[in-house]
Amino acid sequence: MASTARSSISKRARLALALLLALPVSGCLSVRRELALEQTRQHVAWAALATPPRRETRTFSWAGALAQLRAANPKIRSAELDLIRAREAREQVRRSLIPLVSLQSGYNRSFGGSSLNTFDPFYFAATVFFDVPGFMNYRTRAEAAELTLTRAELGREAVWREQVTSLYRAAAAQEDLAAQLARLQRQQARARALAPGAPRAATAAQRRLLPAQTRLDAQLADAREKVADLLGLPGTPIVFSGPLPDPGYDRVAQRPAPAQLAGLPLRLAAIELVALRARQLGVRLQAWPEVNFSVSTPTLYRRTNGQSDYWSSHDTLAGANAFWTLDTRGRQASEGRILTAELALRRTILEQEAHRVAAQLHTALDQLQVTDREFAALNAALPDAPERLRPDLLARRDALAAERREWEVVLWFFDDTRWTTPAPPTTVALAASSR
Repeated sequence: MASTARSSISKRARLALALLLALPVSGCLSVRRELALEQTRQHVAWAALATPPRRETRTFSWAGALAQLRAANPKIRSAELDLIRAREAREQVRRSLIPLVSLQSGYNRSFGGSSLNTFDPFYFAATVFFDVPGFMNYRTRAEAAELTLTRAELGREAVWREQVTSLYRAAAAQEDLAAQLARLQRQQARARALAPGAPRAATAAQRRLLPAQTRLDAQLADAREKVADLLGLPGTPIVFSGPLPDPGYDRVAQRPAPAQLAGLPLRLAAIELVALRARQLGVRLQAWPEVNFSVSTPTLYRRTNGQSDYWSSHDTLAGANAFWTLDTRGRQASEGRILTAELALRRTILEQEAHRVAAQLHTALDQLQVTDREFAALNAALPDAPERLRPDLLARRDALAAERREWEVVLWFFDDTRWTTPAPPTTVALAASSR
């Protein structure tokens, strides 16, 4: 009888041990299987990309392009994810005050099945945990979360401006290059028309225009690739319907002074300095006594072996303690000195960056005045220019237009009045007038 019981217990013990060993092994096999399946899917997707089908041209208005940019641009989506993460971190600080409810249940049984009839193998317990943080601890975490959220919002805004202006540059360059290529093709058509009467002159003219066509084809393909990548549609030809937005800096009266610009980088710099000063304060507060309050209560409800126990205020204990650490090793003093040096260095770097931004804005305004004068001179010379000089004058005007656009985009990026701060970004306040 005893031998039979021991044999039964031994079999059940071996079965339980086998099940315990099978759990991690099954997990490893599952991971390997999932990895193999995912690699297979990746190979199938790559095989489809290796022989890409002919993609249809997609047409966007500027508003539609902004919507596509917002939805599919990787950098904007990454900035949005950082913002969501910061918001959730702030909410977690607030939710840390919510009581945590823990439920536990189980079943106990001996291998031999020789338990007494009075033994109840089931048990259940319900427990509530309260986290009562110290005032300074909670305040510090709340302020740090708020600072992180503000930094994420400004970072998202900076990325949004960067990607919108990059899209504008690429789209405008695509339009300009397409116009230049069309003008070059008209010149080639005129050269071919000379072939019946002057074949040598026609051939020489076509050879002279061929390098320009090759260069324009390559530049246009590059601009189209940039537009498609920004919109999250790599390899898709993109065409814009309607005019692109006008930054609105054509006239001198529309151009703001440098002191009215660069609000966004100034706010980002302020956040960095405040964060460093907050870290300094945290190091100083480590030398202060820390007071903790605690409340210990029994389980809210427990049922074990057929008996039920309920929460009782008589078993609730409350306490408080204070402790502080003497900086005998000088660690806090060392951290304080390092943070002081880091704050001074960061302040110097931010001042240098501010000088660079100011110099960039002054240069942009000065160069816009230079292009104004050159544009006026070219527009005055074009009507009476000989036919042989017109291509060079038109090419110079195109180059001036591209240069002016670059300097206008610099002002646009730093001009807070031209941007809104949506959450998530929905609009960019720009006039939709023709360029």
